[in-house]
Amino acid sequence: MRVNHLYPSEVRKAFAKKLQHWRKYKVNPDNYRFKLKYQQCAQNCSLLVRRYEQNCESRVIDADNIGAFYRFVNVRLGNKTGISPLHDASGNIVLDDQSKADLLNNYFASVGTIDNGMLPSIAHPIACACTLRTVVFTEANVTIAIRKLKNNLSCGPDGLPPLLFRQTCYSLATPLAVLFTQLMSVSAVPDAWKMAIVTPLFKKDQPLMLSTIDPFP
Repeated sequence: MRVNHLYPSEVRKAFAKKLQHWRKYKVNPDNYRFKLKYQQCAQNCSLLVRRYEQNCESRVIDADNIGAFYRFVNVRLGNKTGISPLHDASGNIVLDDQSKADLLNNYFASVGTIDNGMLPSIAHPIACACTLRTVVFTEANVTIAIRKLKNNLSCGPDGLPPLLFRQTCYSLATPLAVLFTQLMSVSAVPDAWKMAIVTPLFKKDQPLMLSTIDPFP
C-alpha cells in the first residue's frame, strides 16, 4: 500500500500499524479479533487523512493566494472533459457532442482493419492446461483496488468520480466484494459494466484545425 510521503509522521505510522494488522488478518482471516483490530486501524487512518486534508485546505484558504488555491483545486479536479470543436469535410465547425462523436467514429472506422475472422499463425505455440476456476473477492483486496484509483481520473458511464469511491471505500468494500463474488458464481456481469467512455486525446497543432482527413496526425 502506497503512503503519500507528504503525510506527517503520525499518519505514516498509522498506515504502518494498519499494514501490520492487515498481514496478521490475512494469515488468519477467520480470527475476528484480528479483523476487528485491522478495521479499527483502517478507520483511524481514514480519520487522520481527513484531518490532514482539512488542515491543508484551511492553510490554502487562510493564505488568501488565488494562485495557490487554483493549483490546489486543479490537482484534485484535473480531469479533462469534452472534445474541442472540430471541422468536418466541408470545413464547417462541429460543436454538438453527437456530431463530433460521429465525425471521429467515421474517421477511426475508415483507418481501422476489418476483422476477417482469421487468427495469425504462431510459429511455436505453447500448450497450457491452466484454467481459472474462480476469483476470490475479499473486503481487503477490494479496498486496496479502490485506494489505487487516482482522484483526477474522469468519471465512468455511471457519472461518479473516482474520488467518491476513494472517500467511501471502507463502506463499499464489503458489499462490493459480496456482489462481485455472486456475479462470478453465475459467470455473468451487467450489460452496463461492458460499456466505457472512449475519449480521443488531442496531440498537436490547433484543436480547431482538425479535419476528417487526419484529425489526429
